[in-house]
Amino acid sequence: MRKIILPLADDWRETGIDGYLANSAAQIQGRFGRVLRPWVAGTGKGYLYVTCSGVGNRAVHVLVCTAFHGPKPEGMEVAHDDGDNFNNRPSNLRWDTPLGNGADRIKHGTTSHGGASGEANAHAVLTADLVREIRAADEPYLLLALRFGVSISTIRDIRKRRSWVHI
Repeated sequence: MRKIILPLADDWRETGIDGYLANSAAQIQGRFGRVLRPWVAGTGKGYLYVTCSGVGNRAVHVLVCTAFHGPKPEGMEVAHDDGDNFNNRPSNLRWDTPLGNGADRIKHGTTSHGGASGEANAHAVLTADLVREIRAADEPYLLLALRFGVSISTIRDIRKRRSWVHI
């Protein structure tokens, strides 16, 4: 006999996937009325997913946001107001642009580099002085990349001011 998990909230809403519902406690109910057990994708800081029969794995935050805030607008993604990927309650979710969501990650310090830019980023290979030298040099990208030990695309982005924009 199956174990039935009682829901924490009874305000079930459609998720956009036929037969699947979400509630304000961020639970997902399957086609047969059973609350699905979420699992974590990635290494600890990933997102919660559930397996939906016939359609595959789906992110809980997307299902909940769709249920409570409507279908995903074109070019938008789900943003977590508090920066916690596991807090998928509707009050913590919203549709936002990738730029707005990225700004949130910097504000919350949940970016892969902790929101630090330039030399303050622990992963930075270059210094501000080296960036100035790259911008002043009159050499091909390939030679600069070899000389400074970075990729050609890094040199291009520095030269075109797509990265290290504060220098």
